[in-house]
Amino acid sequence: MKTIDFKKVLCAVSLTELTEKVLPYASYVSKTFQSEIHLLYVVNLIRQDLYNVPGELIKISQQMSENAEIKLESLAEKYFSKNQVKIKTVIGEPPDEIIKYIEKESIDLVVMGTHGRRGIKKTFLGSVAEDVIKRSSVPVMTLNSLRAK
Repeated sequence: MKTIDFKKVLCAVSLTELTEKVLPYASYVSKTFQSEIHLLYVVNLIRQDLYNVPGELIKISQQMSENAEIKLESLAEKYFSKNQVKIKTVIGEPPDEIIKYIEKESIDLVVMGTHGRRGIKKTFLGSVAEDVIKRSSVPVMTLNSLRAK
């Protein structure tokens, strides 16, 4: 039987109310397996700033990245010890960037939330978690924000 060892765990966060529900689980996994945690936030300009001109998109993306870094640092201090966590923000489509990060950093497990959208909302808004699950080369642990405690 293969030994399961999660040395590097990626916690992809949305910096919404869902994030505070997901982080305790990532922390538990991290402590249990003595894993290095990677907190990743993807700035998704395509959905957030459709009406801005390209020059302004650069400014907006820089500001959003800086704001996200500050929030991630605060969350890292709250849930993890300093020497076990890496913080990263990237710009792009969330599923694509998460998959790239998994490969680039040799991640062993992904922990992320899902908003639990169904029906027409899922059709129009899509599901980042579903896309990551389908494309990931490693296990993905998801938590439904409507049910996670």
